[in-house]
Amino acid sequence: MTTPDVKQLKRALELLSLIDTEFSIQAVICFLEIAQNEGINGKDLTLRTGISFSNVSRYLARLSDKPRYKKESYGLIELKIDPYDRRMKTAWLTPKGKKLIKQLSSH
Repeated sequence: MTTPDVKQLKRALELLSLIDTEFSIQAVICFLEIAQNEGINGKDLTLRTGISFSNVSRYLARLSDKPRYKKESYGLIELKIDPYDRRMKTAWLTPKGKKLIKQLSSH
């Protein structure tokens, strides 16, 4: 990894820490995977990231625009019912999530 790559990664992590100082690396991985594959469901996110389904479910809730279990949500993604499997939800970037991706890619 080159020095500019390290600086870009550091800047990206600094931006994410502005949202939450305890933003986990696994949540970052899920968010970036969603940004690359909008409409992905939890099962496919688990397969692509190697993160357990229970943790992916927790990260989706935290990244979403609706708080769950009285925990603050980040509002970076919106969860929608999967039209092919109503038991699953698909993840889409919110305007806030798209803005963050734009900020991450411009640094």
